[in-house]
Amino acid sequence: MAKKRKGTKTTTKSAPPSPVDNTPRLTEKIFHCVFGYLPSFSILQAGRVSQRWRHIAQSHPRYYAEIVLETGTLEYRSDFEWEGIQFSHRMKKACLAGLRVYPIVRVPYNPRDFIDDGAIFTDSPDPATSYFDLVRFLESSVLNVLRGHMSQVARLLLNVPVTCFDATIKTLTRRSAPCLEWLSLGFQGEDGHFVRGLTLPVDLFKSCAPSLQTVHLEALHLEPPTLALATARDVRLSGYSNAVLPYLSSLFPLAERMTFIGFAHEDDENSALAGHLSEGVQHIQVEGTFQSYRALDAFDQLLQTRPVASITAHLQDRVSNTMLRPFLHHKHPPFNVSLRLEVPSDDEGKGSIASPRKGKCDMILDIRSLSGNFRRSFRAEMSMGSMLFGALKEVSPYTETLSISNTLLPVLVKCCDSLPALETLAIDMDFPPRADRKSAFLQFWNDTSSSDNIECPQLETVHVICTRYKAQLVDTGAIRLLGRFGVHTGGRVLHRLILDGVELRFASQLATLELLALMREIVTQNLNLEKWRYGYGPPVSEYICIW
Repeated sequence: MAKKRKGTKTTTKSAPPSPVDNTPRLTEKIFHCVFGYLPSFSILQAGRVSQRWRHIAQSHPRYYAEIVLETGTLEYRSDFEWEGIQFSHRMKKACLAGLRVYPIVRVPYNPRDFIDDGAIFTDSPDPATSYFDLVRFLESSVLNVLRGHMSQVARLLLNVPVTCFDATIKTLTRRSAPCLEWLSLGFQGEDGHFVRGLTLPVDLFKSCAPSLQTVHLEALHLEPPTLALATARDVRLSGYSNAVLPYLSSLFPLAERMTFIGFAHEDDENSALAGHLSEGVQHIQVEGTFQSYRALDAFDQLLQTRPVASITAHLQDRVSNTMLRPFLHHKHPPFNVSLRLEVPSDDEGKGSIASPRKGKCDMILDIRSLSGNFRRSFRAEMSMGSMLFGALKEVSPYTETLSISNTLLPVLVKCCDSLPALETLAIDMDFPPRADRKSAFLQFWNDTSSSDNIECPQLETVHVICTRYKAQLVDTGAIRLLGRFGVHTGGRVLHRLILDGVELRFASQLATLELLALMREIVTQNLNLEKWRYGYGPPVSEYICIW
């Protein structure tokens, strides 16, 4: 009888916990709520796969979860071994729980950090630890684990030393990866940069051709015919020469979005970009290439001739009104145009559009044009408040998207009474208030008066970003903030609330219910994986934490 009782207990233990004994936390309820709307969600801190996550995955078979795995920051041999064990355990637990996995293998090492005799640093507790130990660890532990679970890998990022090239290729070619949708590959050389010219074999993507949608390649050469790449819709290419644009374009006939990084550094090559893009490409983004007036002229010509849905250019140079004029007053707007300008400043935050100084990014200007109706969105950071919002006030009737740092919220309130076309509001909490603005910011944050409210009748999405600093929305501060933008006045309900690394703390259950009443859809996501590899951000149990 005793054995039967033990068996009975074992059987009941696998059932969902009793609500009397283990009442689900509000966090779990919110994640169940998210499951009602989202096709997937991410577990960003994957220290363990608990019974709770396994139960959620089994209770909602239509949806899948992604578990993010990282090798972390490896210091010495003992850490190599420990990280390898942890990586293996996380992979196995995630796969046993039926989750699709998202391995991130990024080694932030520069081989020049290792001295010639193979030891890492002279003050290392283990002088025998070397760069070659790291390579052996990656090949024997990390890549070996990946090789055994490739069938459940949904996304894969591999940025590893070039000495792991052969082992990586074996991992990707000898195992089928039918679920692989997102792949990023890059191999670092001795200078810490990605090695150019490494040739990927033809059969590399053969096993994942039906599902592969996104491909990010770092200066890697592709042998024709790479037929599996024909299914890729989103392509990101970095470190290539402008001369290979026609060849690269032909490899992705179904690509809808192409991002070029590091192309056309010379002025006389910029015009070549317009003529070497496949007809199927609808979204073009170029980063770090257009750095002269001639480049802008070539880009302006592209706007008039290329039938694409959107074009984005990131400029990191001296910006003037003369350079902006072709985009502000374009006469051929049958498509969206997005121009991102990064205007630097000095340490004191001084600078202007005409004469910027070196330092932090001050302004990002996003101009959109659709069917002749100018719809412009502005993102302001740090010190460009009065100048930028003077322009924002001029086009406020057309502003659909506004992304603003927390330090400039008081300035915005003084400049604009209403944003009638605003649909998306992004508040960047990454920048702590400066000493001279702290009092004004806190006053704005806590002021409940409606005299300086901004009316936004079309506002549907609010995106609050707190990834760099662990900012907190204390008590009902979030509700007051949304109220300042006319969100819950007149019975209006938000469609989406994106909380990116935000920790919500409310003093009462009533405040919690008031916030939940503002939205019809809760979306939790963290798009900045770079922050997570350095260990930033709260654990997943606190990702949306209300108590």
